Amino acid sequence: MLTTYSTGILQAKAYRTLRQHLSSQLESHELTMAQWACLGLIFDGKALRLADIATTLDVEPPFATALADQLEKKGLVVRKASTTDRRAKSICLTDKGLKLVPIVEKEAKDSMRKIYGRITPEELGTYVKVLQAITLTY
Repeated sequence: MLTTYSTGILQAKAYRTLRQHLSSQLESHELTMAQWACLGLIFDGKALRLADIATTLDVEPPFATALADQLEKKGLVVRKASTTDRRAKSICLTDKGLKLVPIVEKEAKDSMRKIYGRITPEELGTYVKVLQAITLTY
């Protein structure tokens, strides 16, 4: 029988498994999960304000600022004057960051295939749609 507690336990186990696997993959690039998520957002959006990053990652603005600081120290991002708001700064990938994201993404996808090996592309697509529906509902 499907119960809320059994579903919760299963979700927690799946999350921990995926997080541990991806975290170990990111270690070789000296990236945390949060830094990787931030890099991916910037890569997809080309340039983002810190407020946009905080909202999308569902974190407090000081945390987004700390992420940007860490990535800037690694030479992966740079702050630039916003084209839409003179008071704001946009976070953009450097050439190093632009080169790194596709490499890490390919490595992560290849590595995650070990976990997703028994899951069909259709099942994985359904899983992603369910996650999107849950996050959009809340």
